[in-house]
Amino acid sequence: MGTTKYGVAFVVERDMKPCVLDFKVVVERIFVFRIKTISQNISPITVHAVTGAKEELETEAFCHTAEEMYDSCPSNDIQTVLGNGTSQWEGKKCNKQ
Repeated sequence: MGTTKYGVAFVVERDMKPCVLDFKVVVERIFVFRIKTISQNISPITVHAVTGAKEELETEAFCHTAEEMYDSCPSNDIQTVLGNGTSQWEGKKCNKQ
């Protein structure tokens, strides 16, 4: 049996490349980048959540890292979380108390 690799990606068209201000791969399951727009910058955070019967500590570490990335985005940016990690937040595993 082979090993399973996880990761995230986001496709940016060639003519939009100059609009990408920053790109950070945090871990293989989380990355964030900034896109310059006319009125307001956008900071999409793309995630691939820990799923299945993973250890609670691994899930908590994922949530903590994702929340840190969200909080580190400039407050005047439009922030959005993309990927399957949103179910982790809806399930209250990643909600801040």
